Amino acid sequence: MLVRLLKNKKILFSHKSFILALGDQLVLGAFVIKFQYPDWSARFTELLRSSGRMIWPLAYFFLFAALLVIDRLVKKFVLGFVIAIIVLVQYWDVSSWHGFVQQQITNASSASSSVFAWRSDPQVMRMLTMANEIQLLPGDDWQQLKIISWLSARYDLVSNVAYFARTSPSVLRTKAQGQLDALAQGELVPGVVYAITDAELVLATCQRSGVFCYSVDKMALAIIANQL
Repeated sequence: MLVRLLKNKKILFSHKSFILALGDQLVLGAFVIKFQYPDWSARFTELLRSSGRMIWPLAYFFLFAALLVIDRLVKKFVLGFVIAIIVLVQYWDVSSWHGFVQQQITNASSASSSVFAWRSDPQVMRMLTMANEIQLLPGDDWQQLKIISWLSARYDLVSNVAYFARTSPSVLRTKAQGQLDALAQGELVPGVVYAITDAELVLATCQRSGVFCYSVDKMALAIIANQL
């Protein structure tokens, strides 16, 4: 049966796809094998490998394939027993994470301050509807990055930062360095809302004449005052 499986074109395709999803290098200690994909396929292969996207459909394929094999080899009664054990193991595996998430929700709901206040704050909404771009500066705050990404999508704004596979706070800060230097010199661009997370930069920016600032959720939003 193993020989028949290895000859199966679908199985062979899935194995090749699995190798593609892992990347273009095979590393065994100091021994490295690099696979050269055609230049025209670069965009396609990068999209598939980004964040391990190709692994998920392959994982589901192998899961269902395994269930089909078990269904053919094992008696129905035993198969039901095996599936029941798998479900119990899965429940045990995720129960601790489920408890953690529930506790975080409970803590957040009992907090004195509003959770995600920026989502419905009238002043935040007013500032963003007047803008066409939002900049997170210095740009290396992972938590606030999620907020800025949500706000930029919600209000159809251009954003200077975004989360992509293989990025990091240092990479984002480097990319935003030019905008950071301009803001530090007091050069605010009309139509841009600045989401500032650095305390010294907040102080320097908000003390400037003609700048309106509003603090919410551990960051300060700044905009040229006459735009409001």
